[in-house]
Amino acid sequence: MTSHSELSRHLRPGQIYRRKDLARWSTSVDRHLKQLLADGRLEKVAIGLYAVRRKTRFGNCAGQSREAREELFGR
Repeated sequence: MTSHSELSRHLRPGQIYRRKDLARWSTSVDRHLKQLLADGRLEKVAIGLYAVRRKTRFGNCAGQSREAREELFGR
């Protein structure tokens, strides 16, 4: 299994990830992030923040729970 697919396996729809959090699953995080962005698997939200869109019947949705946002950004 390649590191790219290993990183992709850990991504969950509707979640936001920091670059440093993704680094634990990848040996070359910047290259793998670039590949995932090109594939459309990730979307860059801000510098160092990436979102995995959740697919709904109405299209793609960012949809992250309030608890997850508070854990990521604090109160």
